[in-house]
Amino acid sequence: ALSRRSDLVAALLGVLRAGAAWLPLDPELPVDRLRYMREDAGAALVMVDADSAGLFDSAESLSVETVSRTPCAGFAPAPEAPDSLAYVIYTSGSTGKPKGVRIPRRAVGNFLAAMADAPGLAPGQRLLALTTCAFDISVLELLLPLAAGGCVVLGQRALLEAPGRLAAALREQRIDVFQATPSTWRLLRAEDWGGQSNLMALTGGEALTPELAQWLCPRVGALWNLYGPTETTVWSSLQRIEAETWERCPIGRPIASTGLHVVDAELQRLPCGLPGELLITGAGLAEGYHARPELTAEKFVTLPETGQRAYRTGDIALRLPTGELLHLGRRDHQVKLRGYRIELGEIEAALCAHPRVESAVVAVHGNEDDQRLLAWVVGTQPEPTPAELRAHLASRLPAYMLPQQLLSLPSLPLLPNGKLDRARLPLPQPGTDGQAGDSAASAALSPTALTLLAMARELLGTSDVQIGDNFFDAGGHSLLALTLATRVEKQLGVKLSLLAIAQSSLGALAAQIDSAEPGSQSASLAAEAQRSQRLGARVARLFGFGR
Repeated sequence: ALSRRSDLVAALLGVLRAGAAWLPLDPELPVDRLRYMREDAGAALVMVDADSAGLFDSAESLSVETVSRTPCAGFAPAPEAPDSLAYVIYTSGSTGKPKGVRIPRRAVGNFLAAMADAPGLAPGQRLLALTTCAFDISVLELLLPLAAGGCVVLGQRALLEAPGRLAAALREQRIDVFQATPSTWRLLRAEDWGGQSNLMALTGGEALTPELAQWLCPRVGALWNLYGPTETTVWSSLQRIEAETWERCPIGRPIASTGLHVVDAELQRLPCGLPGELLITGAGLAEGYHARPELTAEKFVTLPETGQRAYRTGDIALRLPTGELLHLGRRDHQVKLRGYRIELGEIEAALCAHPRVESAVVAVHGNEDDQRLLAWVVGTQPEPTPAELRAHLASRLPAYMLPQQLLSLPSLPLLPNGKLDRARLPLPQPGTDGQAGDSAASAALSPTALTLLAMARELLGTSDVQIGDNFFDAGGHSLLALTLATRVEKQLGVKLSLLAIAQSSLGALAAQIDSAEPGSQSASLAAEAQRSQRLGARVARLFGFGR
């Protein structure tokens, strides 16, 4: 449970050298969720720093500052054990609690070796790492450059709050490789980013659209589309996107020691051109789910034709005559939203845990640039307010899983067979959610407040927003908030943080803008890059991966 600094990378490598496995606990997650994951995983120890020390009992914590001052003369690394655990990482769970995925070292070693080969990373190349360690694609960012003799430039997540500063960091830090979700690449597009001819762009975590690929491809040296679930170790397939593949954006072919199988309901292989469920075999497979044998047996199956162990992704795919795969969507209610894998059932279960909620349904609504989580709630008297429900959810779920709008219904619409009729769930209308604005304060608004209010109304698509509203309560989400911050910086010359937008009303933000000094300086990442570069020699030994 460490903040983003070179100690984080050192801690991961130290845990592995000691023969243990790591459990990523992002300090920004709700405390109850962090404690549940630690207890459920049975973690023997939590490594903390000054910022996260108060989140856990001191008896179960170890200060990274103390460790860094402790002599380690005579320390003998644990013997290599490829079949032992590398990490346990938690993903959203449909039952209302996140589930832990157990990844062995052998799988990580295969993944690093495959990625070093293609897309490839050469000695001396610099990769900008921005992903939280609670998201498994951070394994590529933190370990691949070190394993391949490159450099990890450990960036602060604040760069994602200002696309202009992110674009500057890519240029100023001489970044050669950058991995991001399509949502992050869209932020750079909104910033009118001119591109970087030497940059290898990696994208995954959600669908790459043809329109985004056509914009991005000419602006970078190479564009790679990556696909893979957590249960098969980060990425399992890859495809370089070029002019002839813009219109399809395939997820490509399997990485080394990996098999991709499109099968029917009986797990029989389907021919090219027929859609079916995608199953993955090979060296990247997880051991299974931590302390969830029934779920492990359900998701990890045996292919009848070959006898291979395979993971059922729940994704629908189609194989092209060229051998490449197209991703066609999901066969269940799991979604990918701004790169995060979300089980809608977990949000529904959290809502139903409120003492005055009888039932709830959650779905995704919107287009690729503005996808929102909507929740329909049937409450008991007195009905909980949207503010009460948001506070209830915020104590249990990470921010990316919080619905942007909550709609109250007397009952859920049902089909004649008694099942939910999703087609009859009403879509939100202006004014159906959020708190009432302070109409009295709207009578005499400053020019800044008028400008900010106009921006918010345009982004949220409603004139019902008032100056006393909070942007998120009125239906905003993180990407829209980033867009708002970018527009404020361009038009008003002041940089707003996501935290300020999340915690303040629009009127309070306008006051902050009026009292702020225009402009600010981007934080330098050079010192972190220099420190993280010194850690590279350890990774090859940890995973048996030669440069």
